[in-house]
Parts: sequence; structure tokens; C-alpha cells
Amino acid sequence: MDRHQPEKLKVIRPWSIMRKNHQPQLLTRCLMTSNVSPIVPQIQQDFQALLTYVSGPEAHTQTAYTVEVTLLRRLLALGAALLRVFFLTRAATRPPAPVTAPGTVLTYHDRRPVAYSSIFGKLTRARHYFDTAGAGGQCPLDAALRLPPHGYADLLRAWTGYDATDGA
Repeated sequence: MDRHQPEKLKVIRPWSIMRKNHQPQLLTRCLMTSNVSPIVPQIQQDFQALLTYVSGPEAHTQTAYTVEVTLLRRLLALGAALLRVFFLTRAATRPPAPVTAPGTVLTYHDRRPVAYSSIFGKLTRARHYFDTAGAGGQCPLDAALRLPPHGYADLLRAWTGYDATDGA
């Protein structure tokens, strides 16, 4: 290699590497529950396992690259589980019935699942749905959390440049 030419770095696509086998164990174990009580101890156990991974005997045989990729995968899984706990906590109680501008009180219909794509991956969350014939439906929690109607988190949209192209 010429001494005046900088060494070319091998381009690594970390997102494609991280997406391989990306269904975290934590999410598969508690994907469909609507109760936070089994999720919280699992999050604590997984966090403890993460500390053991970086400070225990296994750490002495790993490369920095392997540890970084593993940490990122596991932290994304923890973030997804924590976000799920947040949504479950907020949706635990049914909000008061919304009232439309003309004064129509909307009737509670059901809890509707909706997909939500975040920086931690895609998850399904339930929300209380109210409607009345001719007035359309509303999910008060969506408004309270300032969630976008399209299901993509604002942070995810900002990071991917969505607002600069399709969403503008």
C-alpha cells in the first residue's frame, strides 16, 4: 500500500448484521401479554445477564466488535420491552369518553391493537377505542401520547430522514 494513500476501511453494514436473528428472546417470551407483572422481572433478569456478559468470564474471550454488536442487539431488545411496559402502563385504565366539538359523547367500543414502529423495532400495542355512528372513532391515548397516526415513531422518522422525503 502506498504510504501517502489512506488505508481503505472495510465497510460494514451494522444494521444488516444486527437484523440477523433479531427476534430477541425477551420479546418472544412476553410478546402477547397485556400485563406488566411478568415483563418487569424478565427485564431485570435480562439486564443482569447483560452485566454478567460484559464483566464475567465470557468477556475475556470476546472481541470488541462481537461485544458491541451483542450489546446493541440486547439493548434494543431491552428498549423494546421497556417501551412495551410504558404502553401497557398507560393503557391499563380506560380514559374518559371523548366529546366531539358538537357535544356528542363517544361510546367505548373496545381495545384495538395497532402496530407501532420505533427505534427498538416493531411492536403491537392496544389502545382504547371510542366511536359513535357518524362521528368517527378516537383513541384518546394516542392524542395524550402525541402519537403520529401512521404508526411510525417520530424519533424513527427523524433518524431515517422520513420527514425530508416521503413524509414532508
